[in-house]
Amino acid sequence: MSNERKLDRQLEEEFASDVLDLRKKLDKIQSSEALVEKDNTKGSGKTLKLIFISLAVAASFALVSMLLPQLFTTSSTGEIYASNYEPYPMALNQRGDAEKILNDAIAAYISQKYQVAADAFTELYSQNEDALYLLYAGNAYQASEQYNKALTAYDQVINSADARVVEQAQWYKGLTLLKLNRIDEVQKLFNEFEETHYKYDEAMNILAKL
Repeated sequence: MSNERKLDRQLEEEFASDVLDLRKKLDKIQSSEALVEKDNTKGSGKTLKLIFISLAVAASFALVSMLLPQLFTTSSTGEIYASNYEPYPMALNQRGDAEKILNDAIAAYISQKYQVAADAFTELYSQNEDALYLLYAGNAYQASEQYNKALTAYDQVINSADARVVEQAQWYKGLTLLKLNRIDEVQKLFNEFEETHYKYDEAMNILAKL
């Protein structure tokens, strides 16, 4: 019986030892898994951070690619406008004191007091609807950077079908649209110019640069 007990104790001790070893191995495996999970979490964080950085860089490039063409377009159209624009020459002559408004309009236009000139020529047009006065009013508005009023005046001149000034109004309307960077409208208008138009060559030169 004593031998059997010794054997039983030996088996129990060996079993206990095996169980302890097994627990240690399991604990080691669990610790390793925890470290791997932690590393994966860190890796995921780093990966996500890299993804966010990449997206931010991509968004920046996209924004720059959208803005740069507009900046260059604005600059180039401004240069084109400046190289082609000059107020329509004064072709009217001052008259007697009885036509003071006309004389004042001409004098203001020549002396580059364009707001005064615009008001005077607009009043003259309201009195007798001479499209030439409206052309000068449009030019005065344009020169004083009141572009929407200039466009309104030019459209009225064009609609008047007065052969003396329609082409001039078309040209200055195109320049005004160019100044406003309304490129599609400039292209549409200038492409309608016939070869006999007094500013045909200049219009085609502008179209080639747009």
